[in-house]
Amino acid sequence: MLDVHGSDRRVSVNPLADARLPTNERDANRTFDDDVRPLIVPLHRYLRRRVDSAPDADDCLSEALLVLWRHRDRLPADVSEKRLWAFGVAKGVLSNHHRSQRRRAALHERMMAEQRIAQKTSDTNSNAAVYDALAKLKTADREPIMLVAWDGFAVVDAGTLLGLSAAAARTRYSRAKAKLRNELM
Repeated sequence: MLDVHGSDRRVSVNPLADARLPTNERDANRTFDDDVRPLIVPLHRYLRRRVDSAPDADDCLSEALLVLWRHRDRLPADVSEKRLWAFGVAKGVLSNHHRSQRRRAALHERMMAEQRIAQKTSDTNSNAAVYDALAKLKTADREPIMLVAWDGFAVVDAGTLLGLSAAAARTRYSRAKAKLRNELM
């Protein structure tokens, strides 16, 4: 076990360390430990500088070490190549982490939009069908309609807010209206 944080929290380098393993596997585990141990603190620092919290960095480090363990037979012999390879693995883990964060944020946004729509539905039952139809649309389709109809923006201005060109804004708005119309039928 190696102390990564300067506290009592520890990270296990070798998830399979077990005295019951055959000698050749124990030797392989020791070799992996010897190869990876000097990289743990630099990898953790690299990850910590690129994520929002220490627990996220810990999770990323654990995932990177797991990937290194799974591919230990491909670990380069040269120290500098080993370091580059380990950081490449960490970079991939970091990319996966950021993708997961974006998916979570998008899901949260959709849930909040549906909650706002559901709340408005309970406030005005006369427009319940419209709110239900809007809730069924994807965020990319719902936003232009809401910006134009509820917030009073022109189609081109709504597109600017959404990062679209004028032509793309008109096209997206037109398609979104058609989808809304289909949901209302």
